[in-house]
Amino acid sequence: MSSAEFSEWGSYELVEGPVSPFERADHRNAQIVAAIYNTNRDPKKQRKPFKPSDFMVDWEKEAGLKWQPDPVAVEAKIRGFFAGR
Repeated sequence: MSSAEFSEWGSYELVEGPVSPFERADHRNAQIVAAIYNTNRDPKKQRKPFKPSDFMVDWEKEAGLKWQPDPVAVEAKIRGFFAGR
């Protein structure tokens, strides 16, 4: 990865917001699954190689809603953590 590309990705993350560890894990797992499927793929039956996006789950679509954290509960957990509870 070049310095310019690294800077571009850094800027992208600042604009788009940080990616959660769960989202990163989903992408990483999709890459692994695509690699496994492509290694064992019969090119005569499946001409195009699989892409990681073929294995990504749209969690919001699956749940049928967009999850929003409860700010009061989050604050209580953070305060409890720092209070040693």
